[in-house]
Amino acid sequence: KVRSLIDLDTKEGSVLGEDSFDLIKLPVVTDAVATLGGDNVTVSWGAIDLADGYTILRQDNNNGNWFEIAKVDAPQTKYIDRAVKSGKTYTYAIRTKADGMVTNEFKASNSVYFLVAPVVSGVQNGSNGIEFYFNSVEGASLYNIYRRDVNGQFGDPIGTIPASGELVYVDTTAVSGGIYVYGVQSIYGDVSSGISESSV
Repeated sequence: KVRSLIDLDTKEGSVLGEDSFDLIKLPVVTDAVATLGGDNVTVSWGAIDLADGYTILRQDNNNGNWFEIAKVDAPQTKYIDRAVKSGKTYTYAIRTKADGMVTNEFKASNSVYFLVAPVVSGVQNGSNGIEFYFNSVEGASLYNIYRRDVNGQFGDPIGTIPASGELVYVDTTAVSGGIYVYGVQSIYGDVSSGISESSV
């Protein structure tokens, strides 16, 4: 009968057979990244020989508590976590399943701070320029504002709005008769979301 055990020296999960010993290495998370402009975190890991499946674990806000969020069959080595919320930090780990047994030990990934892009709520002409409105995002400390013409690309931000301020940007440099598209991006430290665009 095959049974599961852990090598305490190497911290690697193992499967022990009647006549042979097969070392089952722990999966290492190679990437855990929030999709720019999306609503998910994509987790990837290296394939493990002899594995027939993987269990994905997650820790929220570095609170020390791990819980299982999904199971996938080999050879799949990617999982999209859609049960995430803006302003929270997530850490992932993978357990190996082999011959019906699952390794107990696991190696944690780097933490990911998840941040969504703001929702554009309106654009209108004001007395001092074009007024660009957007909704607040949980976990953002400030917002970058972008502008382009209908045929151009977003370049550097044209302004910044603190999260504690009024969530409207007044573009006083817009030329009368011009048609512009505005964008807004959530920022927290060195973490940024995708850019939400206004309609033309």
